[in-house]
Amino acid sequence: MISVSPHTSKDKPHYTYVLEYPEDYPELDKAGTIFYVGKGVKDRINGHEREARRGVRSYKCSVIRKIWRNGYEIEKEILTYFATHKEACMYEIALIFFLPNLTNVTMGGDGVFDPTGEMYRRIGEKLKGRKFSEERRQKLKGRKHSEEHKHKISEANKGRVHTPEAIRKMVESQRVSPRVAEARRRASERMKGKKMPESARLKMIATKTGKPGKPHTEEARRKMSERLKGRFLGRKISEGQRQKLSERSRGTANIEHLRRLAAARKGVNPFSDETRRKMSERQKGKTLSAEARHKISEANKGRFSPRNPLSEEHRRKLVEASTGRKQSPETIAKRVAKNTGQKRTEETRRKMSASNSKKIWPGFIAPDGTRYENIVNLRAFSKEHRLTPSAMGMVGQGKWPQHKGWKALPAKDDHTHLTADYIQDRLFP
Repeated sequence: MISVSPHTSKDKPHYTYVLEYPEDYPELDKAGTIFYVGKGVKDRINGHEREARRGVRSYKCSVIRKIWRNGYEIEKEILTYFATHKEACMYEIALIFFLPNLTNVTMGGDGVFDPTGEMYRRIGEKLKGRKFSEERRQKLKGRKHSEEHKHKISEANKGRVHTPEAIRKMVESQRVSPRVAEARRRASERMKGKKMPESARLKMIATKTGKPGKPHTEEARRKMSERLKGRFLGRKISEGQRQKLSERSRGTANIEHLRRLAAARKGVNPFSDETRRKMSERQKGKTLSAEARHKISEANKGRFSPRNPLSEEHRRKLVEASTGRKQSPETIAKRVAKNTGQKRTEETRRKMSASNSKKIWPGFIAPDGTRYENIVNLRAFSKEHRLTPSAMGMVGQGKWPQHKGWKALPAKDDHTHLTADYIQDRLFP
């Protein structure tokens, strides 16, 4: 389905359009977002789906086919029409410049479109035997691809079959000469028994923490399990060892080491989502003994009481750790169930009413296109239209693209709204 922006007219031949993920797409960070910007005339907007059906290999077509595989359709929207091709190109370039995470291979205008295999072959023949200067080599040394670039390379190589010659070259490049193997063995012998410096350990932890490692094979898992079976059965821990473990778990042992370790891991999630899920599943259904609950209660007594409030630095760290963190649907459901039926005090109601009565919202657009402007009481407006006030507040602030089909009302209705700020902050949040 193709939608046309209400801020434009169809009496001009050239137009600029966008391809979007569906609003109800299962990947929430992509739902309702734009993944391609283009320009054209006549039926150009439908050409991308025809290319995807033909099996064209490109990042854009891979995204389209993935949306189809998930059972959804591409959202297509014509933004505005132009009298000349140059005006459409300029607007396309501006959109590509301001919008993130696009599949466009160029910066817009009259860039190369869908280069064929013959063109790639010619480019490869031209670059064969070319040597970089020493200055160029130094610039490229240590350069790493961004995550977006890695993803594009992965999508481009999916389904690609290497020729026997290419496979032979890759195997040859991975082989190690006997001289190198001997050097590695000697280096390993020299390092045996030596302890790694603490600074090097912290660097390794910070580098590897939160990154998924290479999965073990089933055979390796079986061997590890057999090797560890019975290792700790019947083993008794001395009282001194128990005390050390208790102090370490409470954070009283080697405070300086723990502080440096926390600083090295700052901003890095120590566990992957899969590991966190497994840990959660493992803990489900377990019940703590009365003695364990009593110990936890005694350890936490006075930590967060009014007599011992959190410092500003501690509060700031808690806010930074929680910012941008998404809660699981299960956590949200638990919080909703806990708060259901609770009544706010009259003082809280009075403060909320006074806070909401001072703000005037520009307005919203209903799913059927009806416009509501200058909303004074957002809570009453949301209740009248069976909407969630907090969600409508996020839409009004530009943090959410929509809520139940309701979108924020643009600031202006004339053609002057097509500015960089409007494109970035209003039209495509």
